[in-house]
Amino acid sequence: MIPGVVAALDADVLVPIVASDFLLTAFDLGIFEPVVSIEVLAEVERTLIEDFPHLDPVAIRHRVESMRVVLEDQTIDTSSVKGVPDAINAKDRHVVAAALEGEASVIVTNDSARRSEIDASDLELDSAILIGACLSHDSSAGSSGRLRSVRGRPQGVRLSGHGGGALPAGTSSPQR
Repeated sequence: MIPGVVAALDADVLVPIVASDFLLTAFDLGIFEPVVSIEVLAEVERTLIEDFPHLDPVAIRHRVESMRVVLEDQTIDTSSVKGVPDAINAKDRHVVAAALEGEASVIVTNDSARRSEIDASDLELDSAILIGACLSHDSSAGSSGRLRSVRGRPQGVRLSGHGGGALPAGTSSPQR
């Protein structure tokens, strides 16, 4: 992502620790400006507690509370946002609403259904690029490592290293 880009983050890219750390570090370095809905942060907490019962719930709540503090100015109450197309699944409308309200040009998600819904809609998101499977080890998110473009932007993304950071096609990863 390039400086000045506003990206709406979905919960599924904030649950995996590698992806979450990558995105929040990129934000801290000023690489992009994230926006999240209140529901995204609640979903992160709920998912971590329900899907990882072996983890300490107090530590999970602390992690999510730290995210809330860091993202306080980037968190959007989407309850009154209008303009989200009916084609977007009701349970996921808050992600698109946060993108619209926060004037995001990018939605970062691993949800292929959401990508399809957005592709099929007439959203007025500028240069909406949806990234899947490039920031997580989740093989169910797809393995192509390709950017999906709604408005004709570059299509290629290559995964770097084992952890999978997203790099635009034609760039190389830093040497370690």
